[in-house]
Amino acid sequence: MPLTIFSRMPQLRRLVLSDNLLSGSITHLSLPSSLRVLDLSHTSISGALPLTLSALPALSYLDVSATSISDSLPSTLSRLSLLTYLNVGAWNITGRVEDLSWLSSLTNLHTLVLDGLGSVTGDLPSLTFLTTLKAMQSL
Repeated sequence: MPLTIFSRMPQLRRLVLSDNLLSGSITHLSLPSSLRVLDLSHTSISGALPLTLSALPALSYLDVSATSISDSLPSTLSRLSLLTYLNVGAWNITGRVEDLSWLSSLTNLHTLVLDGLGSVTGDLPSLTFLTTLKAMQSL
């Protein structure tokens, strides 16, 4: 399936591909700006998250937990001002936790799941600016 197929669906609001045999890199995944929910959890996708995710103004739910993605979370996700749910648990990311300081700009975030994050090091940055946070699972 070509990774641009979803961008040809301008009315697409929810894309749930979780719990299937989806595999391979999604670095060049192209999605419509109308997308509100993206769930790629429990798949074998790999590579880096597409930088185009940060260009989805309506995205409020992002679940990429339990995947084979091994790159760090791009700070460009801080542009997702409507994001209320972010799950990157059980993910093989590498790097320092301080690199997640951009999370404080997600002021509408209600749920944040960071458990089982592979080989990250350091202390979790202050998330005191996340005043709307209602649930959090961390390292």
